[in-house]
Amino acid sequence: MNRVELIGRLCTDPEVRTLSSGHMMARFRLAVKRDRKDSNGEYQSDFLQIVAFNSAENIQKYLHKGSQCAVEVFDVLDHAIPLCHSCHSL
Repeated sequence: MNRVELIGRLCTDPEVRTLSSGHMMARFRLAVKRDRKDSNGEYQSDFLQIVAFNSAENIQKYLHKGSQCAVEVFDVLDHAIPLCHSCHSL
């Protein structure tokens, strides 16, 4: 199992919906700044599409565009879209 922890800011407001199973799902883009500068002396960012199941209600309640949050992701290499295990606002 692969595990990654990311800290970044939401690019858009989270899209939250209820699945047919009754569970909630949140989807959002996360901008994560790299810690090294490029050849031009500027920081680069990665933009990741995140799907969260366990904390969708909290994401809907507390996070919005521009919010900084920490995301714990599992099985990064097994999915085209990372699945968020937990998400915390900072």
